[in-house]
Amino acid sequence: MPRSTDETRRRAPREIELKLALPLAIPPKEWPARLASAAPLSGREATRLRVHSVYYDTADQTLRQAQAALRVRQVGTGAVAQWRQTFKIGATGLAALCEREEWEAPVSGPAPSSTPLALTP
Repeated sequence: MPRSTDETRRRAPREIELKLALPLAIPPKEWPARLASAAPLSGREATRLRVHSVYYDTADQTLRQAQAALRVRQVGTGAVAQWRQTFKIGATGLAALCEREEWEAPVSGPAPSSTPLALTP
């Protein structure tokens, strides 16, 4: 177990998120082909994954004000569905490109769990 918050933060996984916007004139069925034509994505096979995400915060939006996010996401459907809780902090960068620390853990359902949160700074 890490000895300090500083040590925990040095080991934290980093997320680099890039948000893309496509013109509304492009039908959704054409999105995979359009994205595949971008140089960084060329040669990669498109995949589809159904997810359902729920974000949590306090009534006065304490997490948002601290640039933090707590999400529980269902990935997949039916018998293969899995729930994952994610806690993110420290967003830096531009609106379309940001980097932050992220901790993710499996949970049993859509409600947040305090157990994985105890392992974050």
